[in-house]
Amino acid sequence: MTDSLEMKLHHFGVLVENIESCSQDYVNNFGYQIRSGIIHDPLQAAHVRFLALPQETTYIELVSPDGLQSFLQNALKRAPGLNHICFSTSSIEECLRDMNAKGAMILRDPVPAVAFRNQRIAWLMDRNLTLIELVERGTQGELDFPIQVK
Repeated sequence: MTDSLEMKLHHFGVLVENIESCSQDYVNNFGYQIRSGIIHDPLQAAHVRFLALPQETTYIELVSPDGLQSFLQNALKRAPGLNHICFSTSSIEECLRDMNAKGAMILRDPVPAVAFRNQRIAWLMDRNLTLIELVERGTQGELDFPIQVK
């Protein structure tokens, strides 16, 4: 991977049945802070919420299906818990090409994501069968992130 991509770990996605109760578990048991409200993304057929430890820049994203027809329902029944790893990158297309050339399978081309103020995300599966999400940083190099909850 070229240095110009500047990939950075952004979050770990955790598939859960109930975001609200799971959020409270992370807050009460581990000291996490809630960093976003519950966000609905119809393109992903999901509800999500971001949490982080104080002073931490890597998030946990709690993910829940947005209804019985969501493709996430089967994944939740089959394998709740750790679902994916997300990296931010300066060029999503270049990163997709590079990872694909190294054996990762592209599952979904870039689409806008509500949770990132419509900055694009893409999905891949690496050779180890790890689900990878890529999110593209803004033109100034930052990631537009939902308004934080105080």
